[in-house]
Amino acid sequence: MKRFFTIFCAILYTIASADARNLDRVLCKVYNIDQSVRKEFITAQRSGDITRLISAAKRLEKCDERNQKIVFNILDKHGWPNNLSEQALKAIWLVVQHSDLKNIEKYLPYLKEGSKKGEISQIDIATMEDRLKVYKSVAQIYGSQTIMIGDTIYLYPVYEPDRLDIRRAQIGMSLISEYITTLEKLYNKTVIFDKNITFEEITNLQKQQRK
Repeated sequence: MKRFFTIFCAILYTIASADARNLDRVLCKVYNIDQSVRKEFITAQRSGDITRLISAAKRLEKCDERNQKIVFNILDKHGWPNNLSEQALKAIWLVVQHSDLKNIEKYLPYLKEGSKKGEISQIDIATMEDRLKVYKSVAQIYGSQTIMIGDTIYLYPVYEPDRLDIRRAQIGMSLISEYITTLEKLYNKTVIFDKNITFEEITNLQKQQRK
């Protein structure tokens, strides 16, 4: 009986390991596709070519839809998966991060579970929480969320902006000035951090850009 139980456990372990490897392969593919399409989109943004940008945006939207179906199905079926590679774990975060308010609210608890296990960083959780607040038109905490309006990138409103760098340092984020420099180099555009900007003012800037 003891030998049978040992063999049975070994079989279960083999099956679980195979499932984890399959999930890992799928998620790593999701990660690679996500990053490839996003690089194309950033390049299109930098080019200033509207036709190219629209085309890249459509490809990005379709990519996100496909990846969300894959990742959300995994989370709904398995909960927070075990024994995944760093790239596969990053894929889960990326897909949830780039989804809408409803899905971020639904799946953020899964990411927090992963964070407790040390598999998702505090910075990634903070970034997702910032996005959730911005979706609700509430001032973000860590200053991670931006919006591009014309040739300028604006930081969304920030809670207690004079203490922003203190909060960022507490979870290992760089200074906001360094983050802004990184964004400017990446997109080749000016980044504005207006400590007093409101969501209403951002909406008005968007309306003016459309005229």
